[in-house]
Amino acid sequence: MGIDRMHGCDDGVVKKLMTLFFDTKYRNYPFSLCTALNIINSRLTAIKPPKFIHLPILEGVMRADYFENYMRLMFALAILSYESISLEMIQTAQDLLHRFVREFQILYGIQFCTINVHQLLHLPDCAHNLGPLWVYTCCYRTWLL
Repeated sequence: MGIDRMHGCDDGVVKKLMTLFFDTKYRNYPFSLCTALNIINSRLTAIKPPKFIHLPILEGVMRADYFENYMRLMFALAILSYESISLEMIQTAQDLLHRFVREFQILYGIQFCTINVHQLLHLPDCAHNLGPLWVYTCCYRTWLL
């Protein structure tokens, strides 16, 4: 059985990270980006989609250790979502996800480690056994294109 990227990753871990970054109840945590909202909004309005926007918008605004951690997640998900993936690519994604989860616990605290964060560790096995993440996602096909 595969782990669905839409629910486990995009609607799970990434949504949780966005809440941690931007919800004012976390404004006193070191990962909060509440004080950078004007910069982020300016960058968002300057981009003309479709473009990969997560990393360029957050780079230089987010503390380096949090940015690098987030970047590992984004790269791993991108690798596992390619049209075709090799065993070497799966291993690279696995290394990135293991490091992401290990650092997530340190950076954000164990209280924010959800089942969706844990499920990330199983995505490389899903990709190895079932193929790229897009093959068994719950996203509508046109949403991915």
